[in-house]
Amino acid sequence: MDVKAITKSVQKLSVSNIHSGIVCGKCATDPIEGFRYACLVCEDYDLCTECYQKKSTSEDHRAFHPMLPILAPDDLAKALKNLTTSQVKIFSCPYCGDGDLAIGKLAAHCLEYHSHKGGKVRCPICVTFSVPDKKRWITEDTLLLHLLVDHQNKDGYVLDLNGNECSVCVEQISTDDSKQLVCGHVFHGNCINLWLRNKSTCPMCRKDVDCNRSRMPDSDSDSDLAEIEF
Repeated sequence: MDVKAITKSVQKLSVSNIHSGIVCGKCATDPIEGFRYACLVCEDYDLCTECYQKKSTSEDHRAFHPMLPILAPDDLAKALKNLTTSQVKIFSCPYCGDGDLAIGKLAAHCLEYHSHKGGKVRCPICVTFSVPDKKRWITEDTLLLHLLVDHQNKDGYVLDLNGNECSVCVEQISTDDSKQLVCGHVFHGNCINLWLRNKSTCPMCRKDVDCNRSRMPDSDSDSDLAEIEF
């Protein structure tokens, strides 16, 4: 499934389409609704659909900068449900703008064409999933190095939405003990189960993810959580 197919499928969904905390860098719309367009060159710059279609620029942002279209969290979670990592072909190269790439293909693309290219860019995976402390410029010399360090484990490339750390207990998450909320953030199963017994929001983005907390079971079969797939 490519990004065009994902877009068509989620346009039919009547769900929340707000990017909480994301402000349009041109018209200052807060929050952005529907698609947001994240610049992969500027440190922290997003546009709403209207400003993107107008090819809006700023003192630092230029119209030729690669832009990544990102669905709102609810839409994104539904669009990517049951897809494997290699099937998530929604990422763009921040150096040349090539799009519709899975994370493995993005790494291969960077290896072939941009392995020695420096310059500050944003990681399309971190930006898409709002990875804490990694939504701005990458700290590594190249995107390829960043992908190898932050988005790869012994099993291959992964969509590591939390930087491999549970924000509840602040310890590393293994793929055998991970739970993903509808907003896309991942936690230890036991940690998030305990959290949601007293609260109804995601610990990271504060999105309301538990509409009926009183019916939440004590077991790991929580209907508001889904096993993350790598």
